[in-house]
Amino acid sequence: MALEYMDTGSQVIMQYGRNYVEYVDHNTINQSYCFDDLGAEDEVKHYGTSTNVLGQIILMRYELFINRKVLTHFTSNLTAPQIEKCYGDRVRSRLREMCNWIEYKSTSIDKRK
Repeated sequence: MALEYMDTGSQVIMQYGRNYVEYVDHNTINQSYCFDDLGAEDEVKHYGTSTNVLGQIILMRYELFINRKVLTHFTSNLTAPQIEKCYGDRVRSRLREMCNWIEYKSTSIDKRK
């Protein structure tokens, strides 16, 4: 998404953040997304405007969660303090309200193997 933002600008933020709520049938707006590897993306620029794309999307998805109970899923290798450092305390606070945190200990079996 960060690379797509570099090409198209705020349109990508609106696509994933607002889910085009203003333009679609109200029966289809409850689309959930899963964003993989939260914190792995870089802050990017579109014509000189620098932004943290996923941070902005999270804030918009939070509004969908509060107003319409639309779910958003995230995966990350970051701890909560690392997420706060990457996105700020406002985004961390929103994630705390939106998400059920499931933590795997370093001794947990890696299911990818």
